[in-house]
Amino acid sequence: MSGAGRIPLVTRILASAGSGKTFALTSRYLALVQRGVDPSRILATTFSRAAAAEILARVLRRAADAVLDEGKREELAKAMADDDASLGERSFDAAAAAKLLEGVVRGLPRLQICTLDSFFAGVIGAFATELGVGAALRVMDDGEERMLLLDAISTAMEEEDEEALLATILSLVHGKRVASVVRTAEQEVEGLLEILSNTAPGAWDWDVRPAIGNDLEQALLERMTRLAEKKEGGGNVAKSVRSDAAKLETAMRLGGDAWHPNRFGKLAGSAVAGDPIEYGDKPVPESVADAYRDLADVILTESAAGYARMTKAMHVLATSVAMRRTRLAHSRLLASFGDLTALLDPQRNPQPELAEVWFRLDGRIQHLLLDEFQDTSVVQWRALQRLVEEIVAGGEDPRSLFAVGDVKQAIYGWRGGEPRLLAELQDVLADGATVELDERRLVRSYRASPCVIAFVNRLFSAVGSHADLEPTQLAAAQRWSTRFPAHETAIDDAPGMVEVVAVPFGDGGYPDLAAQITAVRERVRALRARLPATANIGVIARRNTIVARVARALQRDGHAVRVIGRGALLDREATLVVLQALRLAEWPGDTMAAFDLACSPLRDLVGLDCVEPFTTPSLGDAAEASRMLRRAFESRGIATVVDEWRRHLAPLLDDHERLRLEQLVAVIERLATTVDRSPGEIAGLVGEARVEHAAGGEVAVMNVHQCKGLEFDAVIVLDLESKLEGLPSNRKVAWSSPSRPTDPVPHVVRWLQADLIDRLTEMGAVCRATIERQTEESLAVLYVALTRAKRELCVVVSETKPTKDGGVRSCCAGTLAALVRSAVANGEERPDPHDPAVWFRDGEPWSPAVAVEGRAAAPAAGAPPPPHIRPATRARHRARAASEAESATASLRLRDREAVDRGIAFHAALARVGWLDDHRDDVELLEAMRIALPSRDTGWLRARLVEVRTALERPRLRDLLTRRSPRAELRTEYPFVRVVTLGLQTGAIDRLVVHREFGGRVERAELVDYKTDAIPADELDALRVRHAEQLRVYRDVVASHFGLAPERVAVRLFALAHDAVVEFAD
Repeated sequence: MSGAGRIPLVTRILASAGSGKTFALTSRYLALVQRGVDPSRILATTFSRAAAAEILARVLRRAADAVLDEGKREELAKAMADDDASLGERSFDAAAAAKLLEGVVRGLPRLQICTLDSFFAGVIGAFATELGVGAALRVMDDGEERMLLLDAISTAMEEEDEEALLATILSLVHGKRVASVVRTAEQEVEGLLEILSNTAPGAWDWDVRPAIGNDLEQALLERMTRLAEKKEGGGNVAKSVRSDAAKLETAMRLGGDAWHPNRFGKLAGSAVAGDPIEYGDKPVPESVADAYRDLADVILTESAAGYARMTKAMHVLATSVAMRRTRLAHSRLLASFGDLTALLDPQRNPQPELAEVWFRLDGRIQHLLLDEFQDTSVVQWRALQRLVEEIVAGGEDPRSLFAVGDVKQAIYGWRGGEPRLLAELQDVLADGATVELDERRLVRSYRASPCVIAFVNRLFSAVGSHADLEPTQLAAAQRWSTRFPAHETAIDDAPGMVEVVAVPFGDGGYPDLAAQITAVRERVRALRARLPATANIGVIARRNTIVARVARALQRDGHAVRVIGRGALLDREATLVVLQALRLAEWPGDTMAAFDLACSPLRDLVGLDCVEPFTTPSLGDAAEASRMLRRAFESRGIATVVDEWRRHLAPLLDDHERLRLEQLVAVIERLATTVDRSPGEIAGLVGEARVEHAAGGEVAVMNVHQCKGLEFDAVIVLDLESKLEGLPSNRKVAWSSPSRPTDPVPHVVRWLQADLIDRLTEMGAVCRATIERQTEESLAVLYVALTRAKRELCVVVSETKPTKDGGVRSCCAGTLAALVRSAVANGEERPDPHDPAVWFRDGEPWSPAVAVEGRAAAPAAGAPPPPHIRPATRARHRARAASEAESATASLRLRDREAVDRGIAFHAALARVGWLDDHRDDVELLEAMRIALPSRDTGWLRARLVEVRTALERPRLRDLLTRRSPRAELRTEYPFVRVVTLGLQTGAIDRLVVHREFGGRVERAELVDYKTDAIPADELDALRVRHAEQLRVYRDVVASHFGLAPERVAVRLFALAHDAVVEFAD
């Protein structure tokens, strides 16, 4: 359908790693705008907020580059023409490029480039009345979501059959000891709820044929007893028969696990497995074999009935918790993103109002662009389905669906991602009709050096013929390999190197991860010594526990490390001390919390300075400190008090601790302003909070899921020794795949023991289907990890430790590491006689002296930094030359990095200043700027400090920063998130002052937005116009958060260059 003058109705891009997926999507986006489509009619969605930000930045950058650079303009023109043939017939000169950029920039307030979650949240917000959702509904954060689930489990335990639910919970942990039933249940139930949300009626029910009955089982017991007494087959056979008869009697009495085959002897095991029933190498007498075949039938029937009962019990548990979770969420006006998506899923919410919602949305959205489509869940797809159907139906107005992704990178199945939606898109869309699909496959990498691509081809082209894989794993690997085309590279002459390093096997019979981490430390040390300072290094592990161990080890070696992703807020002592203060305020008798505070730098501020250090405070001292804390929290607010503590502690803390305290203040602020909560409730929620790790650092450490979408000059991969289908202890439940990916799951079963998977045919098929899915996802995990490397790749594995007969140990087979070892012939040819740990090496080390095409060189000393682009002022716009090309580009001018960084430095320093009467020495201000701008040297930062100090002496800024009332509460860099039409809006307000009445109610607020632009004095009024929409958003956020009328929020811009206040009012 890609005829001249028409964009294809449905386009599928299958893009291998580094092959230009984002390039293709942004080309389509810009082609639509160039064709005349209003950007507000285009919805582009992706999987993460970071990816959405990258797509928006790439759209703007490519449009701007086309204005400034003729080569980039020609590149964009060709890309758009490839996507829309009609555009190849149009001229795309500088004037056309400027018009394109103007169209994108003017549409910025209405652009819809977001995550699916954000889009769905926006739809719910826009149509809350139609969907019967309260306008006050609020999206939960991670901590609130976990606390809600815990409360739901507790309520279910109180209201339902506690003993039955407890038995189900304990059965899911394989008999391990548990410290807290509710906490244990949370870990197990969370996965069940995800499955429950997409299962067909009856999926958890199994029609198992009845057991043979007590009378027949009794008859079999008597029969086996007689065979043992007659010693048929000899004394040893009779001994085995007698033992199994006793176990049969026990199983008849106890039931449950007593029927498991491994409870019986070897003869029973052979019968259950369908193998010849032999003792030693000789067959047993037929009378004995016949009895054991009957015993096998009984064992299998009773085992199937037991698994059916356990599956039913899991369904009861999940349903009970889900119902109470929904009830509690409604009563608290809370929702998760998953809840919002479910509201738009016609299968889970079949209310007729949904049709009206999508009908009205259909008028707004003309083109749908879906990024990372392999990670879209079935529920998300069903929520979009009516919109997709309208697009695919066509019509007079040109419409299109554009889906881009890579099944080989589908690593989010554990979160509901369904790669079959991408792989079977044509069938999914057709539903009995004919849908023509325009498909492109991208296999040329614009990221990786030739040796990296060669290694990826070497490993994955043979993955379907690996000798050590089990049959179910092998079937999945063969299917995965059919989707793997041979990769190419667009940078044939780029230097680089690939190594596989094998460390000795652990003494305990398992891989030695400590040795792997040591090898990583050695490689990082060598890379840092050899590579240029601008090179970035990534270390990738499968598990978060290994990520933490690697990060700590590298930090001890003196490297600046940044952990990518989200971590616990309470992973630093400073935040733990604040948590103890919240607990003491709630529970005066918590002497452990009082002891921790008395031993901390906060002792003087919380009334425990009278207690001897490292001495447990008395109950009276603890109670007095608790009263003091409660009074402070009630009069000034918890967030304000904690922020004062943060400032007090700042000189004693390192960068990570300072960041965590700033994040803690922001979390408490959000929790305290949305709902009236006690210190104890906030302490509980803070304990569950997850926040971003510190930015900056020369070495990035992350798990595979966090590295998605990133790239590094050098990558080290470790922790590949887990089984392809995951650890047995993590297998709780199995589910089968429906015939169509959009259909609900047809069958669910409690995970079977390994020796029953082949014998319980129907249940076993469900387990095998799950193993295959998990195996394919593990292969995707390995593919994603290896393809992050641009120049150098090092894979660290453990050596194999053979069995006594020369075979492969079970712990070494069927793992990702085994695939790597097999790809390099298990190290049979060692390339480096001086380093026998290197099993494979290809290419040459990337040297700083080698110019690398496509890599930006480090700027020379004194060289001007790269430019940024920002809108020009109106005066400059009027002063431009009048030629068509010049006037087309007149809405732009270059803003260099110096000005951008200067603005960042001023904002960081002023945020730290707070009130003018709070003493802030130069060290603290300099440190604030250094944290915000880690790449700037000390000399540059000191120069900015002088400018800040000069600005602080000016009268209007001094007046602005002077405290006027003791009840004025200050927030700097006040963060917010709010639901708006078709998306989530986030931001931070530079300075917010809240004024409270004596009763504690907020009566008014003032907000200030700093502007560091160097603009003429006569253009200050233009600032108000230019930033009007931004300021309205800030005003509405503050009014909403504190329950104020908009007119009770004073809004000001402060132009630092002129020491001038610009008042804003509608």
